[in-house]
Amino acid sequence: GDDDDDWYTTTTGTGAGWNPIGGHTSTASPYTAIFEGNGNTIDNLYINLSTSSATAGRYVGLFAGIGATNAPGAVRNVGLVDPYVANTRTAASGMTYVYTGALAGSNSAAGTINGSYVSGGSVAATQNTSTTFVSNNAGCLLGYNLGAVNDSYATCAASATGNATGTARDYAGGLAGQSEGPVRRSYATGTAMADNYAGGLFGGMAGGGTATASYATGAATASVSGGRAGGLVGELSNANTTVTACFATGAATANGGNADAGGLVGGAISGSAVRAAYATGAVVASGSGINSAGGLVGALDGSGTNVHVAYAIGAVDASGGSTNNEGGLVGNITNNATVTNSHWNITVNSGFTAVTNVSKTTAHLRMPTDYPGATETTATFYRWNVDLDNADGDNSPISGGDDPWDFGTSSDYPVLSYGGISLAAQDRTPVDYDADNDGLIDIDSLAR
Repeated sequence: GDDDDDWYTTTTGTGAGWNPIGGHTSTASPYTAIFEGNGNTIDNLYINLSTSSATAGRYVGLFAGIGATNAPGAVRNVGLVDPYVANTRTAASGMTYVYTGALAGSNSAAGTINGSYVSGGSVAATQNTSTTFVSNNAGCLLGYNLGAVNDSYATCAASATGNATGTARDYAGGLAGQSEGPVRRSYATGTAMADNYAGGLFGGMAGGGTATASYATGAATASVSGGRAGGLVGELSNANTTVTACFATGAATANGGNADAGGLVGGAISGSAVRAAYATGAVVASGSGINSAGGLVGALDGSGTNVHVAYAIGAVDASGGSTNNEGGLVGNITNNATVTNSHWNITVNSGFTAVTNVSKTTAHLRMPTDYPGATETTATFYRWNVDLDNADGDNSPISGGDDPWDFGTSSDYPVLSYGGISLAAQDRTPVDYDADNDGLIDIDSLAR
């Protein structure tokens, strides 16, 4: 067949456009076969659904969903170019979970996506309702992910907005609105905007989901009170939910008050973990109430919640609240959460109180070219050769190191080399937020 197909063009599409494979209502049928794209593309997918029905618009995308219980489904090697996906719901009652993505509304635990992508375009999910909905999810590739995603990416813009009252939540992510499944070697470069939780890769991660050897470069913005924004993930929650060997470079902004923003994760809670990761983007948390901004994580909370062998170099600012927590690495640490063997750049955030062997100058962070010896306990990257896959079965992060870092030269920041992550995508000499050394963040640097 042809290398590409137009499925309702964005310039001429009218009405609701494409009806998702399986339908878009609460009784939609998931795709339970193998869709092999063979490297072909689908251009200009057009979906513009507007409904006042409580049961309509639940699953929106090229596919409603992928995979079902005892019925696996897979999508492989297909690209969507310049899709326009808009899902607007105005039901007066009965609002519930909504999943909106260009490729699929949801990917179930029995679903697999390999080697697929979304290039350009936009995905938007809007809930205009007078009653509380539960969860509104928008992502460029997927609205919600429970299954496996490998070697996939998205470069479009995602947004999720609604009434966001009570327990209602809006999630937007450059790849998926939320993820509870294993994601490997995947990335997103577009912006993510949500009322509540926004992340360059995922608005939220929970339920034992993992992100490994993945990254995001787009800006993330959360706009209502209690919002969380992260360069990679807006909110990371639950035990066994981990970010491993990942990085983020985009700016993270939570500006609705009582806000948490982090260069990598806006808020990490309930036993979740970050291991072998870094962030370089600028971070802002603002508005009334209690705000927390951290170069890596905005708020770190709960016993078992941990950051290990990570660093952050982005400029950090928290303002406008009754309490404004700022940290070069973590904005606020509560309820026995921990940080181990990790650093932040005191040259960039020079107004923060120095912490022995945690705050490091740019020169310190760039100087090493290899892991230090086992006895060099004060060295910058002591114990950074961590065991990430526990292949030796001893459950020790110290023995059986996986060599996850590439230190480059004595003029480079370390970058990640684990799990097939792209070295070419990583900038060893990122933005200098105070190039004129006046102690203030350069405004033009925040736009880069």
